[in-house]
Amino acid sequence: GFALVRMSGCDWPLRFIRLWAPRLCAEALELGIEPGYVNALIRRLALPAPSIQIDQWPWRVKIYTLGRFKILLDDKLLSFSHKVPKKPIALLKAIIAFGGADVPETKLTDVLWPDEDGAAAREACKIALHRLRKLLGNSNTLQVEDGRVSVNPREVWIDANAFEHAADTGADSNRIERLYQGQFLPEEREASWALSSRERLRGKFIRHVQREGLRLE
Repeated sequence: GFALVRMSGCDWPLRFIRLWAPRLCAEALELGIEPGYVNALIRRLALPAPSIQIDQWPWRVKIYTLGRFKILLDDKLLSFSHKVPKKPIALLKAIIAFGGADVPETKLTDVLWPDEDGAAAREACKIALHRLRKLLGNSNTLQVEDGRVSVNPREVWIDANAFEHAADTGADSNRIERLYQGQFLPEEREASWALSSRERLRGKFIRHVQREGLRLE
């Protein structure tokens, strides 16, 4: 069906099944059916991903934190011509380390601006958030409501979240092992705020390996 739509250049029927279109596109990507056309269609119709498990989906932003740290914007590596903007990047890492959703701003200011007083720390956090949104290319990537910061799951895919969901739901073993490329934020080894997430994710991977070993035995 996707091949016929591509050849005809007529994708208007998909506009009338918007509840089904994301699932159809996800199935096509998982099976390798017309991936170039399907990716273009998803972007053109602004279709939301039906699940964080679909890493083939053309997410506007993809963030890798397991074994390395890198950001892809529309599948292109985010790089910096000058020095790396340390505070906005540290802020992004801390938001993810604290779960990525409903993270209190006070928690972020405590770990990133410990020497600033309350008002100065809040202002510094506000500036860093503004700069981070610009780096990610879209104001919708981060949401702030009632003093809590969240990464928008409709715009941003994070490997740590996808791995945790896969491990908790007993997903395909190959997928779990493909997602877990190493420890969480290894370059932040000295950061106390990353330790809890690092140990939790590592523990889930070890339990998965134990279960898989027993199954193979």
